[in-house]
Amino acid sequence: MFQKIISWLKEKEIFIILGPRQSGKTTLFSMIQEYLLQKKKVKYNSIFSFSFEDLETRRQFNQNPKEFVESRIKDKKGRLWWFLDEYHWIKQGGQKLKFLYDFYPQIKFFITGSSSLEITFKTGKYLVGRSLYFHLFPLSFSEFLKFKDPIIFNSYNKSRNFLWNFILGKKKIPLLENSIYEENFYKFFEEYLTFGGYPEIIKKKNKELKKAVLNSIINTYLEREIRELLLIEDLDSYRKLLQLFSSQVGQITNYNQLSSDSSLYFKLVKKHLNILEETFVIKRVYLFFKNFSSEIRKNPKIYFYDTGIRNSLIENFGNLFLRTDKGGLVENFIFQEFQKQNKVLEK
Repeated sequence: MFQKIISWLKEKEIFIILGPRQSGKTTLFSMIQEYLLQKKKVKYNSIFSFSFEDLETRRQFNQNPKEFVESRIKDKKGRLWWFLDEYHWIKQGGQKLKFLYDFYPQIKFFITGSSSLEITFKTGKYLVGRSLYFHLFPLSFSEFLKFKDPIIFNSYNKSRNFLWNFILGKKKIPLLENSIYEENFYKFFEEYLTFGGYPEIIKKKNKELKKAVLNSIINTYLEREIRELLLIEDLDSYRKLLQLFSSQVGQITNYNQLSSDSSLYFKLVKKHLNILEETFVIKRVYLFFKNFSSEIRKNPKIYFYDTGIRNSLIENFGNLFLRTDKGGLVENFIFQEFQKQNKVLEK
């Protein structure tokens, strides 16, 4: 994604990077800023970076975005680069950003958001023709292997390319001999399915630390932030519903059963499901029918964007090959890989 973004820096549109918390959006911002300073020789005082998790910064911007910008820029003629992190916290963010984009053509804006619901629908509708969307998810299995062991990554990548060519009908797949790295490969595969692909999780070597960080993500992102942002009142029922979703990975969703088990009204179950989908926790995948009306009438399957979050919710980090839910986990893994292949860029 970094390579794609820097190749398009001359484009005037606002770059909107969406994805779950701790998937690397802020790190990506830092990489782009470093590239501007080191490779493009942009002056340090031409780059501005703000996080709207900071209450005072958020208050000032919400109160008067024009004054917020005017008070900080000295040279109104030169090219400026503005990085606005966690923009979904801004009230009426679309209108404010549209005004700034039109009023300050010399500024290139980059924004991030952890809520597609806020950014895409409430902000994005004001930015039609003014923005490009990028989706940054936790690491794919290939990226995970590249970080863990470049030798095993190369072996895996070679086999994967053969398989993709076979799936796409480009060539027959040759008979591949068992790799000498097979045993190590399965250890990494189990680790990835158990603890997921969040960068901070992957860096932790201790399993208990991995569990603690996953639990922290759930407590801060799934509960505190989503609750505050989207005004969820019954947190206990919401958490129970999350656990029920986790237990049904790879199965056809039964809304009536979910409503009964969570003690939530049918419509509220669907509302929470929408919230979880728009904040990059889960994804609904519908059965395929040639008749689209038949497709949307059928209940979908639910998958998680990250299996580590899913396992943390049900507090199950047991041996993958002894688990009764291993089939659902592997199915979820395949969903994740397709999702990360296809959701790089949207307009």
